[in-house]
Amino acid sequence: NEINKYVNEKIYRELYELYGKKNQPKNEKTIPDECYDNLRKLTAAVEMYDMDHIKMMQKLDINELRRNNTYLRSDLNNNDPECSYSIIESNGEKMIQCSKHGHLN
Repeated sequence: NEINKYVNEKIYRELYELYGKKNQPKNEKTIPDECYDNLRKLTAAVEMYDMDHIKMMQKLDINELRRNNTYLRSDLNNNDPECSYSIIESNGEKMIQCSKHGHLN
């Protein structure tokens, strides 16, 4: 169990580096910070969930990701009521999409 916890922490840090704010593209359609942070958190949480389960998450289930603070350890920023999140597939790649701002890739 301790090994599993260590591995999850390490993966979480690596995914943060991969999807961290420093990698946000600089263009005229920049995603607001709060939504960008939510997309990054959800992407990392779903990837960790998928690594731990045989059946991958097809429909975003935030309650499942929050269960026992296993995958989603902090609350999402809900400053924009028009932001809602879902899992989409594009060119064979799974992504988290905001209904208002799009996705990270």
